[in-house]
Parts: sequence; C-alpha cells; structure tokens
Amino acid sequence: MAGHYYLPCPEPDRTLGSVLHTDVGVLTVLIQDEIGGLQVKSMKDEYWVDVKPIPGALIINVGDLLQICMLDIISNDEYKSVEHRVLANSSNEPRISVAIFFNPGRRGEADLYGPLQELISTKNPAYYSNSKMSEHVEVFRSNALACNRITNHFKLL
Repeated sequence: MAGHYYLPCPEPDRTLGSVLHTDVGVLTVLIQDEIGGLQVKSMKDEYWVDVKPIPGALIINVGDLLQICMLDIISNDEYKSVEHRVLANSSNEPRISVAIFFNPGRRGEADLYGPLQELISTKNPAYYSNSKMSEHVEVFRSNALACNRITNHFKLL
C-alpha cells in the first residue's frame, strides 16, 4: 500500500506529479480524494483522459504481470496494463490518494510467470518469456518510472 500526499503547487504547468508509467504487479486499487489529478492514456487514440473523482468509487488498474500472464493470450494483446500519470496539484488544498498493489509474494522466488502452456501452440505462440516477479521489479525500478511498458522487456515477438 502507498499513501500519496501532494502539496499545492504554485506552478503546476511547469511540474510533473508523476511521469507516465504502468504498475508492475497484477492489479492496483486506488482511492483518490475529490481533487483528483490522475490521468490515463487512451489506448486507441493515445491522448490523456482525466479520471474524475467519484465519492466512494475505487479505481482498478490492470498491471503488467496480469497482462503478461493472462490477458495477452486470451485477448491476443488487446488488453494492456494501464499507462497513467498524476498531474501536479493545481488546487489550493493538499491532495491525497491511497494505492493498494496486488502482487505475487517474493517468497515463491522460484515461481515463473508467463503464458499458460496449455494455450501455446504453433498457431498461437507465446508473446512473452517466463520471468520471476523479482525480474519485473528490477526492470520497473531500473527505469525509474520513466519508461515504456515494462512488458516490452519480456516480449518475444
């Protein structure tokens, strides 16, 4: 879990809250306050969309590991992890959000994540290599969030 506290920014047009990134794990559940600031990138037209705060609503982001392990095979790479960013706080009030990340534990470090073997064939080859959660975290941290999709690092085709 991560709590984010964004102070008001006197020059929000000249500052980034957080850069474009995807989340490394399976799912992220986010609660944001009424000020907002989260944006997601439209997959089709590649423009930024404001995620308007709705009282009591939860925001669910698909993470890279879910894309690699399941969604790419089922959807032929149609569903992707959510590219998102946070704008600098242009409000006069502090902004708060809480993110809960659902990731596999590191205790099973021998566990490999990747396409289900039962779904791979000559007609439907694997799009991604098998990898460990620690490798995903390493790639995520090495790019310091200023990255293309982490999934690109594990893509075979």
